[in-house]
Amino acid sequence: MKYNPKNLNRKAFTIIELMIATSVLSIILLLVTTMMISIGNLYYKGINQARVQDDVRTISDDLSSHLQLSDQAPQPAITPVSIIISGQSFVMDAVCMDNTRYSYIKDVEIGSNSTVTNPEIHHVLWRDPTPVGGCTGPAPLNLSLPSLNGTELIAPNSRLTDFTISPLTSPYNLSIGVAYGDKNLMSGVGVNTKCNGSNGDQFCSTAALTTTVVQRIQ
Repeated sequence: MKYNPKNLNRKAFTIIELMIATSVLSIILLLVTTMMISIGNLYYKGINQARVQDDVRTISDDLSSHLQLSDQAPQPAITPVSIIISGQSFVMDAVCMDNTRYSYIKDVEIGSNSTVTNPEIHHVLWRDPTPVGGCTGPAPLNLSLPSLNGTELIAPNSRLTDFTISPLTSPYNLSIGVAYGDKNLMSGVGVNTKCNGSNGDQFCSTAALTTTVVQRIQ
């Protein structure tokens, strides 16, 4: 093997240069990862926000239609039902319009468990035909199927923050509020329920709608 002095003039990366290049690459990867996580959180929050807004509009449109076209005033349930959840008392209530009953429980997330008999709250706003006996009480929202021919009006892991029809004579002031996410991510009550804007905010969305409805049929 012949000695070639030109080999001595070949340049290579030093350890310091490799460390600098590796650091720059790590910073770039970190920025890209952070950006992708932020984009994912925004997308996830957008999906949840669109879902609760759709729920609020659908519920409001459904109730408004009944209030406008009915020749009778809405009838509250004669006997609401109290239930204990996580040491707090909540009320399952109902209101009937024409031949439709709306059974509801406010500020309780779908899937919450009662601390008394430990039933899961499968529903928080259940629409079904008014029972034969009239609007005597709400449907049992702790059952997976509270009644036949009924349907849940809001999405899983959501809660009803407001469901108010006042007064019970036309014109009606209708307020509907829906929230998605854990209670500790929110503040305020009723239609004023808002997300705190803290960590995990992508898992929190709220929407509310207040409108005035005038009865068209006298």
